Amino acid sequence: MKKLFPIVLILAMISALTIAFASCTPEEEKPSSGFELTKDVLSSYTVIIPDGCSDTVQQLASSFCDDLQAATGVEPDFRDDTVIEGNDYFKEAEYEILIGRVKRSEAEEFYKTVRYKDLGYALVGKKVLIVGFNDKSIKNALTRFTNDVVKSTETVLLRSNEKSILEGSYDFDELLLNGVEINKYKIVYPRKSVINEKNYANSLRDWIADKSGYIIDVGADNSSASEYEIHIGNTERVSSDLVAEKNSAGDGTYGVYGKNKFVWLSGTSDKVLRCAVAEFCSLLTVSGRTATLNIESLKTAKPDELSLSVLSYNIYYDLNETARNSDDVLESIASRDPDVFNTVETTDDWFKLFDKKFSGTYTCVKGKKLSSESDGLYNAIFFKTDKFTLLSWGTKWMSDTPDKMSKFDISPHNKGFTYAVLKEKATGAEFVYVAVHTSAGETKTVSPDREKYNGKDGDGSIARKCREQQIEVLKELLDPFSLYPIIIGGDFNAKPTSNAISVLTSGTRYVDATLVADTTIYTLPDNATHPTLCRTSGTDPYTVLNDSANQIDYLFVTKDSITVQKFEEWDNKINGKYPSDHIPVCAEITIYSN
Repeated sequence: MKKLFPIVLILAMISALTIAFASCTPEEEKPSSGFELTKDVLSSYTVIIPDGCSDTVQQLASSFCDDLQAATGVEPDFRDDTVIEGNDYFKEAEYEILIGRVKRSEAEEFYKTVRYKDLGYALVGKKVLIVGFNDKSIKNALTRFTNDVVKSTETVLLRSNEKSILEGSYDFDELLLNGVEINKYKIVYPRKSVINEKNYANSLRDWIADKSGYIIDVGADNSSASEYEIHIGNTERVSSDLVAEKNSAGDGTYGVYGKNKFVWLSGTSDKVLRCAVAEFCSLLTVSGRTATLNIESLKTAKPDELSLSVLSYNIYYDLNETARNSDDVLESIASRDPDVFNTVETTDDWFKLFDKKFSGTYTCVKGKKLSSESDGLYNAIFFKTDKFTLLSWGTKWMSDTPDKMSKFDISPHNKGFTYAVLKEKATGAEFVYVAVHTSAGETKTVSPDREKYNGKDGDGSIARKCREQQIEVLKELLDPFSLYPIIIGGDFNAKPTSNAISVLTSGTRYVDATLVADTTIYTLPDNATHPTLCRTSGTDPYTVLNDSANQIDYLFVTKDSITVQKFEEWDNKINGKYPSDHIPVCAEITIYSN
């Protein structure tokens, strides 16, 4: 990668959602007379990215610089949008290619005219804008600009005010909050954020953007005021009388208030405040292509508390394995009687056994088969039929093309996840359950056809990188559920201290259930470690590998909406044998829901 001076390396992943586009081609625009971009002039351009943008955008920009150099014969200057008065290097250039929402007046004005899923490019004055609100959109926009413009053989590549923007599809065209267009509002949080107020402000912004396409401003309560504001938590602009009125409803209640130009979402803890934000979103009604959010006076309520037992189990695909008895897998699950459980390495033959054992008790979200092989595997989710309603489900592949059967080039197998949005019938509480299986690791010398995956000398380096990429996709594709309680169960093939697990948990809502449980139980031969992987040879029974490096099965929960009362790595040996080459992980949890 080219050297960028200076750059703050911060991962800033924004919700990346499935995009459906309606094209607006350059020919449809009527460019004004004025500046013309030619290949000769293009060689004079500096490439600018936002200070603090993600590693992905930096890498995309670096690759684009290579394409630009190949087309013009000149290596472009490449830096961030920092401007320092009196510094000849950190000053705004006459000719700039602006990648993403950089700090330039041309970009700031243009982005007011496009919406969240829109992408493309435009020539504003002498500035080229690569338009995209997230990493995925920027990648697609750069590809379009490179193919349409940089590689063009035309004498004039672009004319001033010419643009090519692909417009995203949205649930509606207009969103009104108390009769006012939503993009007139600003979201405000306390500058001394103590219960994730800032995170919820950003989540609400992303929810609005996903639904309507409008990106509204977010700022602390010491930033400039706006005529219309949505306040998250006890900001300095919330009156003491209103706080007192809300507090009179009792401890542990959340509040949703709206009057005139002011909206307030409140709660005394992160779990309660999340319910306030979720309640606000639940008030959305849609009529035709217009959506409305109407809030009158103050509404208070206590979150519903939903207690659940959950279980995750790699059941091992091979039903003919002589070292175990597949019936014992079924008996193990039946004896725990979980409300919801997931299985990985599930085959069609396994589903026949599950149906025979649990038909009428559990509903199965089979998901989609991850590969086209006749014995292809599924990541399945089972829930108690009498307790839950299935609202939606899906299977995604952890690859560059998650909506179709696929894999990363460095992965030997297709890997993916299945998700189910469930609603508890008694309380109406909604949550998301996810079943995941990432690529296995290799730590020994293997056959030549596996070397690409395992890295030099079979050290597993490529395998580790593959898992990190897969989990990045998992995390990104769950962004649309940012206001839901989420449970993730599965075989991650990674140690608790690995970079792969850190990708999921660092700076996010997700936490390993065992780390936050009130009680942890390791009913294994060696309680000093907690592996979940077993191995065998020949017809010998499986034995637990008592090495903490072999903990690879997990239950993750969203810490802002779920508490864990008990976590257990279960020593489910039956008649001296483990039913699978993994042991189940189990948890007793409580979901807080509006």
